[in-house]
Amino acid sequence: MGILLTTGCSSGPSGSEVTSLDETAALEQVDTVEIQETDERFIGELADADIELDPLRIYVADRKMQRIAVITADGSIDHFIGEAGRGPGELGRPIFLSVDEDRVVVAQRRWRGFSVFDTSGTPIDDHRLPGEHYVGGYDLFQIRDGYVMPVTSFSPQRMGSLRVPSGENTVATLNDTFEVEETFGTFPSLYRDGEYYSQQRTMDLRADSLAAVGYRLVPNVQLYDLTRQGDPHLQTLSFDHPDFRPPQEETPLDIAIDDELYERLANYDIVEETMLLQDDIVVQVFANHTKGYYKQTEFKPSEQEHFATLGTIDSDERLPLSLPGPVLARDEKDRLYVELNPTPDNRKIGIYEVNWP
Repeated sequence: MGILLTTGCSSGPSGSEVTSLDETAALEQVDTVEIQETDERFIGELADADIELDPLRIYVADRKMQRIAVITADGSIDHFIGEAGRGPGELGRPIFLSVDEDRVVVAQRRWRGFSVFDTSGTPIDDHRLPGEHYVGGYDLFQIRDGYVMPVTSFSPQRMGSLRVPSGENTVATLNDTFEVEETFGTFPSLYRDGEYYSQQRTMDLRADSLAAVGYRLVPNVQLYDLTRQGDPHLQTLSFDHPDFRPPQEETPLDIAIDDELYERLANYDIVEETMLLQDDIVVQVFANHTKGYYKQTEFKPSEQEHFATLGTIDSDERLPLSLPGPVLARDEKDRLYVELNPTPDNRKIGIYEVNWP
């Protein structure tokens, strides 16, 4: 039923060996946050996180309880932002967030909405993307007088196909009311040549306006200079991993959402995070999800595995790693926050410094 194809990327760094974190100092654990949950203050389902420092605050998007939990350095939940509902200050299944000094912007799965709060939880405003644009990934960055994030105007339902049209852009800059000002970026040929469900982009943005954009099914990273006039694209680099499995079968729009689809999704890996550090280091994070994960059965840690590739922009040197859990966020000091234990009442987040190359 499916079509065998290749992505045009290598299957992995030739001869590379995958290293676990206890075998290398490239990622050094410098701290641990054990989340203290009680009957009144707890997390239902951790969907995303962002970090503020001095003092440390971990902002967690709780998709199940439909609120943001604010966690302190000692692991206690200091307060919540938002609650379930459709009114001012209420959220509908938050899926990702962005914190920048005194503003918290929360994206919601329902009604394509964005809610803005101050860090105490006081609601400021609510916005939606224009009707012809859709969220294209789970990253959002506050810039100047607006935002930048993965956005698309491509609607598979309207087009009747998941095949991305040539010339479709992948990222947009928005004003402070979420109106689209500019779009840029190009989908890899894989998405233009076949039909795939996993079209989300991953993204990171440095303080100097250098952006890194990744794609779920291709291990390459596109670099963009957002201060550059005209085409901001600088270069495209590979951050492949020996364990990364590209898709071998398409997942067309008309395939039934049943075991066959879940089986195909489980037969390839995805790029889960793309992180760009100050020393021109890129951290490309991958995930291997089981069929049970995609069927959305009761979550078990064994239903997903995570691994990563460290690399630099100006070198072909790459370090493939295995990870103990997903990378939730990075802070302004370029430390990575890794979920070590997702079990309720025993949740643990490790804080890692990157000491490489």
